[in-house]
Amino acid sequence: GHAVAARATGARAEISLDFLAGYASFVPTRPLARWERAGISIAGPAVQIGIGVGVLLLMGVSPFDPDTFRGNEAAIAIWWTGPMMGLFNLFPVLPLDGGHIVLAGLDRVLPGRSRTVMLYLSIAISATVAVLLFTSDRYRGLGLFALLPILAQVQMLNARRPADRPHSSAGPLGEAHAWLTGDVTAIPSPLVP
Repeated sequence: GHAVAARATGARAEISLDFLAGYASFVPTRPLARWERAGISIAGPAVQIGIGVGVLLLMGVSPFDPDTFRGNEAAIAIWWTGPMMGLFNLFPVLPLDGGHIVLAGLDRVLPGRSRTVMLYLSIAISATVAVLLFTSDRYRGLGLFALLPILAQVQMLNARRPADRPHSSAGPLGEAHAWLTGDVTAIPSPLVP
């Protein structure tokens, strides 16, 4: 979904499939509007949720009624990896897609400061969720999953921002700078056509 949406904006997109995960990256060829950045972020979870729901319906299982698939291990796996992970990815914290969607909107209100504000909000929300999970007898085991975004958020916050050194950025920093500003000059020349 991300790659198709990015290509629709004219960006060069690539998909990488790893052991149990996949991700899309892209290099914009022009500055992207906020709605285009948000659309690219929404496209991934939308496809994931849509395909998951479609497969469950083809299996004769209602994705909205857990009682219809509780005894079916394949349906449970598809339900968790499709709709549930897609919805989780829409949670409004960075580095999740929901965080990028909020960031695109926040950039309109706080241009130039939206990334830092969003990172602090993400850390606060993720820390609150982690505390709630760790203090719950039923969901304590999920608390570790809340720590992973916090690690990424702190790393993102402490990283030198591409705007601080736009012409010396390489790889991911250059791509991040291009994502936020549309300026592709920060990406090493072999990556830019």
